[in-house]
Amino acid sequence: MTTSGNSKLEPEVKEMTLAEAIRLKNKIRPLITHEGWKYVKTVLAFQATVRLNGLIAVPVKGIDDTLRQEYEKGEIAMLNMLQELPKSLHGYFDDFIKEENRRQADAARTDTDADRPAAS
Repeated sequence: MTTSGNSKLEPEVKEMTLAEAIRLKNKIRPLITHEGWKYVKTVLAFQATVRLNGLIAVPVKGIDDTLRQEYEKGEIAMLNMLQELPKSLHGYFDDFIKEENRRQADAARTDTDADRPAAS
């Protein structure tokens, strides 16, 4: 996860550790199942549907309408992306943890193999 570092709200850029990934995954898991989040997802989906219906209903009559529609398509994409963000982050951390565990197991196996005497 990288950021420009221009804002105090942005997290510090650093290499993620296995412990950090586990901590963040465990922080996000309750959000995904929280009733409040389910309600927010419903509102986001409703807003995306309202915008999409408005987009479909109005014919394009020129460049101004085209630009407005492109802006609204961006809003719809953002609303849809936000609905999946916690689940995507949880999946990212889960994948990171699995990959890091696999990498550590491979490294341990390589170290064990290096300690064995060569067969004659």
